[in-house]
Amino acid sequence: MQQFEGRTAVVIGAGSGGIGTGIAEACARAAMNVVVADIDTDGAARVAEALNAAGGSAIAVKVDATDRESLAALCGRSLDAFGSVDLVSNNVGVVLSAPLTEATEAQWQWVLELNVMSVVRSVDTFLPALRAAGGDTHIAFTSSMAGLMRPDLPGMPLGLYAATKHALIGYGESLRYELEAEGIGVTVLCPGPVATNLIVTSARHRPDRFGGGYDVDDEMPPGQDPHDVGDVLLRAIKGERFLALTHPELGRFVERRYRSFAADFAFASEGGPDGS
Repeated sequence: MQQFEGRTAVVIGAGSGGIGTGIAEACARAAMNVVVADIDTDGAARVAEALNAAGGSAIAVKVDATDRESLAALCGRSLDAFGSVDLVSNNVGVVLSAPLTEATEAQWQWVLELNVMSVVRSVDTFLPALRAAGGDTHIAFTSSMAGLMRPDLPGMPLGLYAATKHALIGYGESLRYELEAEGIGVTVLCPGPVATNLIVTSARHRPDRFGGGYDVDDEMPPGQDPHDVGDVLLRAIKGERFLALTHPELGRFVERRYRSFAADFAFASEGGPDGS
């Protein structure tokens, strides 16, 4: 996607002041129309008001990314307001610290629902609109460095989170291949440590069918200002990159992981036909 000015970005999960808000801000700075979508109506309204006050063109829309009808309504509202959709960025996600050996099925369902299926639903919903825009459109969604490497955070077991973020890498890579001929790009944002309220918003907005909201005392570790992340994503989109990376210095940990895979392949190649 080479041209941003005058085009329309739908940013899902943009009302919390985190990564989605940073992406909405970057899109506005690039002179795009911005649909600020979030389950938090007040948060979405605040972000849209700030963008408009700075000279942008934005509307706020409530959306529940776990509900196809809600996403369809978001798509319709976006088209009614701006005539087309050119970029869809889904940044909905939750984090849950729980050992894999103790995680309940309900916890698995919640994390998979928000981190993976919300992305699948948003792609399914907006793909016709992106196709109708006539090419040079883009899909972006947020995974994590935890989707590329083992998340070693002391005292914070993130196996559920990492499993879903790995799934998004595989989904995004296959989707990119499938849509390439149609002129629809796919970029997966893999942020490293970013200063967000993800733990709090994850707990606050947990749907009733997964146990409802709850209070937490944990805090995310310090990290990069989320308002800078949007520029990282737009640069990657314009550069037609698959991965948008906020912390390129962490690449050495990803390389270490894949070197361990290479060692497994080398070990397998040394065995005989019977595996001995």
